[in-house]
Amino acid sequence: MTYPGSFDFNTLWTLAGLDLPELRDPPWTPRVPAALRSESLPLVNVIQRGDMLVHVPYESFDASVERFIREGTADPSTLGRQDDRLSGGRRHAVRRTGW
Repeated sequence: MTYPGSFDFNTLWTLAGLDLPELRDPPWTPRVPAALRSESLPLVNVIQRGDMLVHVPYESFDASVERFIREGTADPSTLGRQDDRLSGGRRHAVRRTGW
């Protein structure tokens, strides 16, 4: 396969789609931050102790953001939510809740 001239983004997708497993990194499993490992402690209480920064995709989106929203939907004192997401490549439960 040869490509004359410059590569554009479509060319990069073609290259990424080639079946060359020896050139691929092993799948990454995001880690759960230590402060979030206890499911028995509400995430709001963890956040009240101090600021928290979650490094997605290295740290788990499911165990942080999705958990925060999941707990908020179950809390009768929650009045609403507002958020900004910079990417949405995968279908997250955040969108599926419709909340």
